[in-house]
Amino acid sequence: DFTFDQTVIDKGAPTKVSYAIAKIQYETTLAAAGDGADGTSKATMSGLKETVSTPGAPDGSMPPMEFVVTAATGGQDSTFKGLKPRAILDIMAWAVAHAMPVFQSFSGVTTIDQMTVGTMAGQFGLDRLEVTVDGNGVVDEGRLREMFKVSGLTLPEGAIPPFATGLVPTSFTLDFNIADFNLAAPARIFIDNFDLSQDPP
Repeated sequence: DFTFDQTVIDKGAPTKVSYAIAKIQYETTLAAAGDGADGTSKATMSGLKETVSTPGAPDGSMPPMEFVVTAATGGQDSTFKGLKPRAILDIMAWAVAHAMPVFQSFSGVTTIDQMTVGTMAGQFGLDRLEVTVDGNGVVDEGRLREMFKVSGLTLPEGAIPPFATGLVPTSFTLDFNIADFNLAAPARIFIDNFDLSQDPP
């Protein structure tokens, strides 16, 4: 029964966002591995509803808008290796300087089932959204992969012209891979020049 309400006022116009989740459960395990730890985590949620509403413009140039996102269930499974909890707990720069990287690799899969997005143009829907993230730590040879897998896409009637209905996929995958970037060098520069005795640090 988690709820969260937010109001953002931009140029006098309030945008209201509300979230509600019926249930969230999170489990994690850690096992010692050398000078660090390996572990897994699993999170599940059910009954997600998000509503975003904005008022119309006073001069009538923009009507009021409301978007409603719902999802029946969702979850995230993650694994991590070489985690150094002590370095994370002592995250101050002088500790991290002797413990890079604070992990060797990470990977995770997030899924959301039976997702709908209600808009003024009608309701959009997804049977399943799956997001996979895989990468390594703050190292010289960085890598990062993000994959988005969509299945059971439905669009509201009239969202696209009739001649194009056969061109819209109901399932698709977007897979991004980035490699050969160096996060360790700039991190070391930052750490080497970080001095808490100064004001500001």
